[in-house]
Amino acid sequence: MPLSRLSYDPRDNILFVSHPEPTKLDSEELIRRYFNEVVAFWIAKCNGQRVYFVVDYENLSVDPNLKEIYGKQVERGVRGYALTIVRYGGEPLQRTVARLVGIQLHVPSNVYESREQAIAVVRQLRARATAEQR
Repeated sequence: MPLSRLSYDPRDNILFVSHPEPTKLDSEELIRRYFNEVVAFWIAKCNGQRVYFVVDYENLSVDPNLKEIYGKQVERGVRGYALTIVRYGGEPLQRTVARLVGIQLHVPSNVYESREQAIAVVRQLRARATAEQR
C-alpha cells in the first residue's frame, strides 16, 4: 500500500503529495520507502522535468529524532527533482520538523495554512521565474 497519494498537474507543473490515511514515518526504512515512491512517480509522470511540489501535511508525521535522515531525503528531492517544495496544513510538530530541515538545507521551509495559499505561492514563483527568463 502506498504511503501517500500522488498526482501531477502538467498545466501548473505541480506534483501534489497528500496523505489520505495517517502516515507515520518513524523508521529509516519507512522514510526511504516514502521518498522512493515519490521519486518513482516523478520518473513515471514528469518526464524528467523538475517540478513544483505541493505537500499536504495533514495525516503526515515524521519522528523528530529522524529529522537528519528525513532531511537527506528532502535534500535529494530539492537537488534533483524539485524546483521548490511548498507545504501546507498538518500538525505543529510536523511543521516544525519541516522548518528545521529547511534551516539545515539552507532553503525556505515554505509552510502555509492552506492548499490554496500553497498553490498561489507556486504560481507566483513560476511567474517570477518566467519573467526572469525574458
